[in-house]
Amino acid sequence: MFVELGTTRFDITTRALVMGILNRTPDSFFDGGQYWAFDEFLRKAEQLVVEGADFLDVGGSKAGPGPEVTVQEEIDRVVPAVEALRQRFDLPISVDTFRASVFEESCKVGANIGNDISGFSDPDFLPVAARYDASVVATHVRIGPRMPDPEPIYPDGVRADVVRFLERRSDLALSAGIKRERIMIDAGLVNDRSPGGSPRGIALLGSPGRGPSPRPGSPVRLHSPQPRRPLSGLNLSLEGRGAHSATSEFASNVAPRQLL
Repeated sequence: MFVELGTTRFDITTRALVMGILNRTPDSFFDGGQYWAFDEFLRKAEQLVVEGADFLDVGGSKAGPGPEVTVQEEIDRVVPAVEALRQRFDLPISVDTFRASVFEESCKVGANIGNDISGFSDPDFLPVAARYDASVVATHVRIGPRMPDPEPIYPDGVRADVVRFLERRSDLALSAGIKRERIMIDAGLVNDRSPGGSPRGIALLGSPGRGPSPRPGSPVRLHSPQPRRPLSGLNLSLEGRGAHSATSEFASNVAPRQLL
């Protein structure tokens, strides 16, 4: 299996890719705003690259509930960061946003990937990706980005509902003209799930005897359920079941090019 990120084509048949998270948010759940200062942001980026990150991901609005971030605020946080990374590193760059306008401005300065936690809720998101020949990540979300969901309900069970959602989003991306090798799916493991929907259970979407699985051909991205906690204990080699690869949200403590 292969995945294309920017001009790089990765063979993910026998290894996972590592995504280095770089937040441009003062209230990030992942790092607590530790790298909000731009100098610290750049130092962290260099550290992630040295440690073996395959690509970098920049976010300008925290995923969970919090103060509103306007479109212009998000652009002001993300676009200069993407531009600075592109000038320094020859790696694919992802932008964590659900806004097509933020994604497009980022693509103009060198972003290659749209990492959308809303499952393409903005109707212009996929056309932007197609226009710039960018890759996309479709993440499962039940009610919408940045909205609390304390009592999630899955009428057909968490596994079936998540798989169906992600298959539909993959089909939307294909219909928009995005190549299959540029489409990744994310079950949204950092989001709370109802009983029986544990991160490990969702991660094994395609394991034998576990019910429906994503159709073959979609690389699967996996979050660390707890920030800065290694994922190396999970078996993600689910050959023939659609989940062939995972992406970790950190490079630290993960050997470069390691198969998780």
